[in-house]
Amino acid sequence: MDSLSNHVFNYVYANAFCMAAIAILLYKQLKVFNETPVQKSFSHVLIIQLAYFFSCIVLILVMNGNLPKSIPIIYCVDMTNFGLFAICAFKAFLYLELYQDAEELKNKRTLIFLPFLINISLLVTTPLTGLYFSVTDDLTVKFGILWKVMLAINCLYPAAALMSFLYRNRNKTFAEKITQFKVSIAFPLFFIACGPLQTIDWRIPILCYGLTLADIFVYIHYTDILMREKNIALEKEKIAAEEKSKAKTAFLSSMSHDIRTPMNAIIGFTDLAMKDVSDTERVTDYLAKIKASSSHLLSLINDVLEMSRIESGKIELDESLCSLPKILHDLNTIIIGQAEAKQQELFMDAVGVTNENIICDKLRLNQILLNLLSNAIKYTQAGGKIFVKVSQHEGAPEGYGKYEIRVKDNGMGMTQEFSETIFEAFTREKTSTVSGIQGTGLGMAITKRIVDLMHGTIEVITAPGEGTEFIVRANFRIAQDDDKDFSIAELKGIHALVVDDDFDACDGVAKMLSAFGMNPSWTLSGKEAVLRAKHSGEVGEKFGLYVIDWKLPDLGGLEVVRQIRKIVGDKPVIILMTAYDWVSVKDEALEAGVNAFCNKPVFRSELHQTLLNTIGRQLQKEKQCDKNISDDISDLEGKKILLVDDIDVNREIGTAILEMSGFEVETAINGEDAIEILKNKGAGYFDVVLMDVQMPVMNGYEATAAIRQLKNKKLANVPILAMTANAFDEDIKAAFAAGMNGHIAKPIDIPKLMEELKKVLA
Repeated sequence: MDSLSNHVFNYVYANAFCMAAIAILLYKQLKVFNETPVQKSFSHVLIIQLAYFFSCIVLILVMNGNLPKSIPIIYCVDMTNFGLFAICAFKAFLYLELYQDAEELKNKRTLIFLPFLINISLLVTTPLTGLYFSVTDDLTVKFGILWKVMLAINCLYPAAALMSFLYRNRNKTFAEKITQFKVSIAFPLFFIACGPLQTIDWRIPILCYGLTLADIFVYIHYTDILMREKNIALEKEKIAAEEKSKAKTAFLSSMSHDIRTPMNAIIGFTDLAMKDVSDTERVTDYLAKIKASSSHLLSLINDVLEMSRIESGKIELDESLCSLPKILHDLNTIIIGQAEAKQQELFMDAVGVTNENIICDKLRLNQILLNLLSNAIKYTQAGGKIFVKVSQHEGAPEGYGKYEIRVKDNGMGMTQEFSETIFEAFTREKTSTVSGIQGTGLGMAITKRIVDLMHGTIEVITAPGEGTEFIVRANFRIAQDDDKDFSIAELKGIHALVVDDDFDACDGVAKMLSAFGMNPSWTLSGKEAVLRAKHSGEVGEKFGLYVIDWKLPDLGGLEVVRQIRKIVGDKPVIILMTAYDWVSVKDEALEAGVNAFCNKPVFRSELHQTLLNTIGRQLQKEKQCDKNISDDISDLEGKKILLVDDIDVNREIGTAILEMSGFEVETAINGEDAIEILKNKGAGYFDVVLMDVQMPVMNGYEATAAIRQLKNKKLANVPILAMTANAFDEDIKAAFAAGMNGHIAKPIDIPKLMEELKKVLA
């Protein structure tokens, strides 16, 4: 220590102090703020500065003779010191440009790196050229002709960063400039101010203290930003938590009312039925109301359970080949009764679909459509209109179809504020006590989660009193064999007339007929259709085909058919389009002169098939139709069933239902009891076993597995149907995996129960 002069000691001490300060900052930076590219760049600056300060200490000790001193050593430590200073300036520039999201880093890399590379190249060659500095024989350092150029290059980067800051902040307010100043100005000023100082005695202490202060400013700025961001985030989380808590409280309050309403009805009508048990008519009415209330209560419970499953991540898509026509026709069958009950008009349009067979989760797609349509019916006044439009657009990836589903109504609509939260769980704009409309408020949240699972989007367009439109967009895989030639040689050039009061329907069907090779035209009026039929021969466009909607506002579809038949006779083909159950009007329609029926929404494949069948030309390969299971169960009478359930009420209800259908029923209280009864009765005694799943002692899966392992193969192969409240997809799969032959969900749907029994006993 005594060998060091005071000024050398002070300079070494200054650098060591700064190294300690920078090391502490670097430790905190790496521990807390090393997440973004900007923060990582700042960490690189600190690391280079540590190395630079250490090289300053070594340089001071060498130049003052406290460490070995020779020409190679002086070259080495000087070059290292200047090189680290250059790298430090370059890293500071990169940090500042990243901080300001500068695109120049990407677009002008060559201009950014070139001065740095020139500087480093000349520095490395300086022992040979002496361009930057040289060391004489007496171990003194002489500056070369490019020494000032090197200093200028080293100051070029902080100067460029300073100019960049001034340019990018030229339009900002003074307060914003001050905020940016804390970070964007500290580094450049210290580099520019301290860089040109040429003597070690002055340059090193001032520069190391200056850079350390600049680092501290930056770190304090980071801390300030982080704390403000954390406080804002915490405030947002607090507000969100409070809103969610309020929403859940409101939800539980409204759910309490919504659940109690059907429960009160069930209990009340049950009491009345018990009092009036001798009055068959009243009891029948009470039971109908009990059943309706039970169905509503079940739908409420299902919504809550479904939302719980989705939020826990237990729901997965089960994709398979599906037919869009079948999905929409089934949907129409399910929903049309609800619309008719409120005197609402339901319009379905799918004329823009070219690929009708898709790969998707049919159950979940049905759920989306049912939720949207049920809401439309629920929140649309009597006499309102509901529109469903399915279309296909270009732009899908190879092998996929880009589909859009629009469900629109002219009902009560929603406020803009509520429409922004409609897809959140536990939210409803009005409780049922205010609106008179019951529900969980989970339908749209469930729909949104399913659409997300399908990697699709859903949006809502609405305004109070102006109705609501939901738009779902998703890409579905299309079947490989879905693209075929639809032209029909026998119909080529034949004139056809489409009659429908809906423009889109007319236009869509006309385009389909054009694809078949026909020459179509259309009209929106039944009266005009009759007139055109009357004058068709005169204008040279005798129609060979009429496609007429059943519900026309002026004459009505069947009356139009009757009048056209009187004019044109029996030769032209007349197809009746209807969105309703055509069976109810079949006889009257055939009598009026209708040749065939086509369900709405009209799909190209179905219209094509109808035409082929109608003109007497069958497809070479007709699609296999699902075989309808007969409701006649007379051949099942006397069959013996073992009903396994641990709950007395369930066994009593199940026994009553089965015995009314002609079955002989015996019961077991758990899986172990069922196995003993089967063994005692022997093979062939029971025709089928109805097995609950969740039971004490031995559950249904375990019991089924044990039965399948019995040595008596005939007894081991007895048909077993799961009859359980576990009604989700994975439960059905688990039932089959355990060795069961089918699955029936509770509460029991009697027609479905008979259908499943028919399958295993037929």
